[in-house]
Amino acid sequence: MDKEEQFNDSTVAATLAKDIRIVAEKARNEEELRIGVEKLLEPALKKLGIAANPRYEKHISRTILTAVGRADALYGQAIIEYEPPGKLSTSKGKNSTKKQIEDYLLGLAGSGKQREDTLRRIAGIALDGRSIFFVRYRGDKPFPQEEAIPKEQLTQFPLFAQEAPKGSFVEIGPYQITEESVNEFLMYLRALRRRRLTAEELGKEFGPEGEVAHQMVNALYTRLEECLTAPGNLFPRVETLYKEWKRIFGIVYGQEIAKAQKDALALARLYHIDQFTDLKPLLFAVHTYYAFFMKLLAPPGDKL
Repeated sequence: MDKEEQFNDSTVAATLAKDIRIVAEKARNEEELRIGVEKLLEPALKKLGIAANPRYEKHISRTILTAVGRADALYGQAIIEYEPPGKLSTSKGKNSTKKQIEDYLLGLAGSGKQREDTLRRIAGIALDGRSIFFVRYRGDKPFPQEEAIPKEQLTQFPLFAQEAPKGSFVEIGPYQITEESVNEFLMYLRALRRRRLTAEELGKEFGPEGEVAHQMVNALYTRLEECLTAPGNLFPRVETLYKEWKRIFGIVYGQEIAKAQKDALALARLYHIDQFTDLKPLLFAVHTYYAFFMKLLAPPGDKL
């Protein structure tokens, strides 16, 4: 990071800290604080070039036996829990908030084989407008060295307490809302902005409801229609691949294609295709999109 970038980060953090304190002074409850801070976060993150797609009131349950909670804001792999101004200044308020965040992190990590690794890659942030603290999981291995806070920043921000037992959650803070603590807050959002590599997250990002699928399927479908309706045999390879696909498709689905025609318009609407004419080119475009996506997702050397 060069000096200009450091200056920009510092300026944004200082301004954001001041504005958060102002919001906290006016906020009468948790909801007003959340709305006020979230309005401040959006332009601040844009100035820093941090792409964020937060989700609010995210339902998270630790197990099927525990009640479903709602995380105030989820930024990729970072959970922000807002509290009424001043709540974190008391031990009771701080401890109850930490316990709530721990449950959210456990629920977010799931129960699969990668749970331990996932827990080490997510974080919780508690904010009441006057104070802030962070919750991290300390597993059996130390956190990667690159996640440590640079020496030129506040040294009172250890990644985890050395005396904390392994396999436990660690509270870092709380700290007053200052330029330094807000800069740390922004570093967490920058580092954890990416979504988890799970079927649920991939489906939301690249599935039929995602903007990527809409654009890609539209482009493939439109281009295929152009190739198939072009005069002469201008695109022989495209036509050959499409005919082969239709042959295999007919063997697999047989007479079911007639029934599928009734749902063709719904499929076209699902992918936001306006100029829809025929089901088969649309299905070919959809199949092509997901086949291409799976090739990108599969590890190098794997054959699909």
